[in-house]
Amino acid sequence: AAVTHGVAHPPGYPLFTLLGFILTQLGGVTQKSPAFLVGTISAITSAFAVVLYFKISVILTKKTFLSLVSVLTLSTTYLFWFFAEIPEVFALNNFFITLLLFLALSYHRNKSQTYLYSLAFCSGLSLTNHLTILLLFPALLVIIWPSLSKELKKIKAEF
Repeated sequence: AAVTHGVAHPPGYPLFTLLGFILTQLGGVTQKSPAFLVGTISAITSAFAVVLYFKISVILTKKTFLSLVSVLTLSTTYLFWFFAEIPEVFALNNFFITLLLFLALSYHRNKSQTYLYSLAFCSGLSLTNHLTILLLFPALLVIIWPSLSKELKKIKAEF
């Protein structure tokens, strides 16, 4: 679907297909097969997911060594490694899960509107990849609600 700019089986995975199409257009320049180029999406997003998971672990545990052990455990598990190698949407979904958790925790800690807007944008973007990301939204709401409710009370008090 990515090579022909077509539609994959439902739900279509438009973001993954679009990224795959863009990368396959570089195939003539790089002399790589379309399968290799689409597979790089999984490899790159898995690498970024591991980095974000490390940052989340450091935020939650405040211990670098424990976070490093946790990241090494995750990155060497069979399923994580398997989906980091094949051209499927699950590695990009893992990246979005870690990105959304990182943004929610950062907003909760820093109370910066930039993190909230980034969370909203990336939440919408993640829905164009895989709809199972919806299952994460209640947890994100639990993380950001204390900070968000204080902001909403301030706004309400101004009016």
